[in-house]
Amino acid sequence: MYSRKTQSQASFANEFSKPKNLLNYKNKDLIGTPWQLAFALRNGGWYLRQDIIWHKPNPMPESVRDRCTKAHEYIFLFAKSVRYYFDYSAMLEVAKWDGWQKNIYNGSVKYGNSTSLLTNQQIHKGG
Repeated sequence: MYSRKTQSQASFANEFSKPKNLLNYKNKDLIGTPWQLAFALRNGGWYLRQDIIWHKPNPMPESVRDRCTKAHEYIFLFAKSVRYYFDYSAMLEVAKWDGWQKNIYNGSVKYGNSTSLLTNQQIHKGG
């Protein structure tokens, strides 16, 4: 175990400053801790039902300069048994309506509502 030294008291070669060498990982490799935890829980009897990616629109900048700032986090949905209660309706939110779909049916403003100029053959070919 670690001794009770503070970071300033530890030498570079001591246990606080020197990174541990992990088997099969190169320097600066991602370890994948969230997924390793998820797989360990799955091996421990839990059911890994879903991985949810939480997008962070304004993430905290990282101090490293050799990769992008991570703008997402993983959330895992686990269940202890095959049959479980999930309240889907509790998670529903009111959708924001921007009127985009109206433009699809009435024709695009960009092309001057010229959908009548398209033939069925052009539409079916993805054109």
